[in-house]
Amino acid sequence: MLQAGFCRLDVTPPLGIDMPGYYTRRLSTGILDPLTVTAVALSDSSTQAVLITADFIGIPIPVQDQLKQAVSERCGISKDAVFIACTHTHTACHLDGSDRMDSEFARYFSRKLCDCVQIAQDDLKPVTMYISSGEARNISFVRRFVMKNGSIKTNPGIGNPNISHPVSEPDETMQLIVLKQEGGREILLVNFQVHPDVVGGTKYSADYRGFVRTFVEGEMDNVCCAYFNGCQGDTNHVNVKLPKGTISKGIGHARHMGRVIADSVIEAYGRKISLPDGHIGFGHVEFEVPANSGTEEEIRQARIWRYDYNTLGPEGFAKKYGDSAWEKQIVGFRLARLADKGYIGKGGMIPLRVMSVRFGDVVFSAMPGEPFTEIGLQIKNASPFSLTVVCCCANGYEGYFPMADALSGYEGLNSNYLPGVAETIIEKTIALNKDLFSKKESGAL
Repeated sequence: MLQAGFCRLDVTPPLGIDMPGYYTRRLSTGILDPLTVTAVALSDSSTQAVLITADFIGIPIPVQDQLKQAVSERCGISKDAVFIACTHTHTACHLDGSDRMDSEFARYFSRKLCDCVQIAQDDLKPVTMYISSGEARNISFVRRFVMKNGSIKTNPGIGNPNISHPVSEPDETMQLIVLKQEGGREILLVNFQVHPDVVGGTKYSADYRGFVRTFVEGEMDNVCCAYFNGCQGDTNHVNVKLPKGTISKGIGHARHMGRVIADSVIEAYGRKISLPDGHIGFGHVEFEVPANSGTEEEIRQARIWRYDYNTLGPEGFAKKYGDSAWEKQIVGFRLARLADKGYIGKGGMIPLRVMSVRFGDVVFSAMPGEPFTEIGLQIKNASPFSLTVVCCCANGYEGYFPMADALSGYEGLNSNYLPGVAETIIEKTIALNKDLFSKKESGAL
């Protein structure tokens, strides 16, 4: 029989730590609401797994592997069955292994992560599983637009008269899994997809996801809530159709978004349907994709642009390079970043990994970066499972995964990969999930 347990712990870092998410450095100055890590432990008669969601921007594959190993050694779970997703909040701190990461906090987080999983294991109880879905409307918007001159622009601004239409449409589906413990709580796993840079500033905040958890747990009886962010690489919270000058950011707007998603959860809960018990399974696929790097001369120039941006600041850089400043900034940082990792010239291959964990007729699939909406839609539509949850920034944080036709705009210019990375990820994940679905006994592939 399937068992599940839950734990959430506060992992808010000390103040004064470098915050991620922008090209300029920010040091944290306060706390709006706590950052947390949540673990949902799963067990059947022979296999264990754990689904983890953490309020951080993302954790690259090498650091993820260290954390997975730590959980495995402490808690006796195969490291391949440890699923770590980040909600991608921009108001947290670095956990990327770079010189911007606070090593003391990183060690603390590793211990707290293991504590969280252990406590969730201690909470294991037999569960009955239910699923449902709903919609959270008008809080997620595609941020890539066709302009009237035919160009593609990311984040063109509210009320911009030069906008023609969005490139695509957002996925407004909210997915819900309910694990009802015998003699315990109901564990709610919530999935929605929108890029979470709503609050901004230099104070720690879980952004809108913190409000989802607060509203759901405060308004439903005996429940605990884990939030998993979906495919959000080409979306955000900005409705450009609003009048120019409208403010649609900050803690108030994050609260509004949390309210909308929580209402969808509460409504969908009333329509939940039961699923039969089932085994736990997990698997992963490792592969390589071509790097979007440059020649030695291009990289030399890119490093000049990166140096100028870091020394001159955004305004000084814009003044020096004029209309080409934005593109030079994005391309310069991308080429220099790849060169720092050894990718120079054409032909370099970057390793990636996708993974999935199934329990019964539900599967969670990990995207190791920021996938476009279409990636999630195609994986879900091709899945044989009753419910498929696709998570961003999970099992790694390796940049943007744009579709092959999305080369222009911020995401395409910033992507570490040549066209085709999204399509490869879709293909590998669909095949992995079909294999997991067809496997009858529990355990890894």
